[in-house]
Amino acid sequence: MAGAAVGGIAGATFAGRLAKKIGSARIIWVSMPVFSAPQVIAPAAWQGWGVLLFPLGRGIAYFAGMVYNVAQVSYRQSVTPPELMGRMNAAVRWVVWGTLPLGGILGGALGTLIGVRPALGMAFVGSWAAGWFVFCSPLRHTRDVPVPAAGLTP
Repeated sequence: MAGAAVGGIAGATFAGRLAKKIGSARIIWVSMPVFSAPQVIAPAAWQGWGVLLFPLGRGIAYFAGMVYNVAQVSYRQSVTPPELMGRMNAAVRWVVWGTLPLGGILGGALGTLIGVRPALGMAFVGSWAAGWFVFCSPLRHTRDVPVPAAGLTP
């Protein structure tokens, strides 16, 4: 868990710089399929020194997730009118946070049925595949998040 936290802190630290270098909209789709791909090493951990692959893989996942979250929240806030900001945030929270218990139950069931390592591999494939939905969206053709019109700054 500490390795994951270090990755998350690093992601938060570098999210702004990466967005400026890569593009504030482009970083949204780059962060998940590209930055998170190395997290596949987490289920490959083995006894001895190989156990270090697990926190390294989780740290990479949290790095990518933090960069993604900073960028997508900035994007959502820039394109949402101020009077709809609360509704938009509530809807996104309901979908994202509302599915977490289902993922916990599914992960526990898969870990019991097929083993922890294969369940972690499936979790990687699922999270990595989700990034490709963003990659295939119209956002892929945009470099930077649009600037809100004058007077619409949230």
